[in-house]
Amino acid sequence: MGTKLAAGGVKKNVYAARQIGERHARKLKAFNDIGAMRRWFEAPDVLWRRATAPLREGRAITDDEVALARTALIAQIGQRAIPARRENLCSLRFKGDDPHLTLPAGDGEGRLQIPAGETKTGVGVIVVLDPETVARLKVYIDRILPVARKLAQAHDDNPHLFPGDHLIAKDRLYESGCGFITPSKANTRFRQHLLRWCGIDLNMHVMRHLAAKVILDEDPSAMALVQVMLGHLWIKTTESYYAEVSKIIAQRRWQALLSAGARRAMAGLRFHVGPGDIFNGRRAA
Repeated sequence: MGTKLAAGGVKKNVYAARQIGERHARKLKAFNDIGAMRRWFEAPDVLWRRATAPLREGRAITDDEVALARTALIAQIGQRAIPARRENLCSLRFKGDDPHLTLPAGDGEGRLQIPAGETKTGVGVIVVLDPETVARLKVYIDRILPVARKLAQAHDDNPHLFPGDHLIAKDRLYESGCGFITPSKANTRFRQHLLRWCGIDLNMHVMRHLAAKVILDEDPSAMALVQVMLGHLWIKTTESYYAEVSKIIAQRRWQALLSAGARRAMAGLRFHVGPGDIFNGRRAA
């Protein structure tokens, strides 16, 4: 924040546009490497296979595998549905009077809906869950969630996908035993898992920026799509976060206009070489 003199000599506060912080920008820059990007897209499968190994091997699920399953699902939802803020991901409800998740009785697509009153910006979320994500959520709820509840000392009627001792949500207060995992704890394990098993340094916040990067790398003019995906209230917020991309858009438009102008100019020229024309200091023959 700074100050400037307005009319009449009155000082006014001037706020800098919000941008990606240096630390997060460094993490994001690592994904310019195609190998890192590939490992990110492989991460949900890699982590899910490790998390569900006990189900295939007929042994008890450990607390580490419960945490791996949580990270795998957060990564998959972030990639295939919506890279929501970590508070919203950690507090997802799958049952109760107002669940966020709606899953079909059989195979098929599901739905994830977060009301406007539960989001930071007051912008609601409603997205489709693909059949594979639905199938994994069902396995988690049936086979892994009971263990997660015991580890968190949560009640059987706890409505949260990721139970824990965090009791304060944006729009409500939960009773003991009905809370959700603390976002900071989920974020720490998320980063640890991705670093150890996938070789990438990523947290839940940078996951949102990475989703935007993937879209804007493919189409730098898709700023409005990124705004919707990230739940920004104003397009200016999105543009300020991705200011470098905005410069690229401007450059590409300038180059396109310049090229079009050059083509029109060249199309109107007619070259004629005659005896009086001179090239390289010599008259044409």
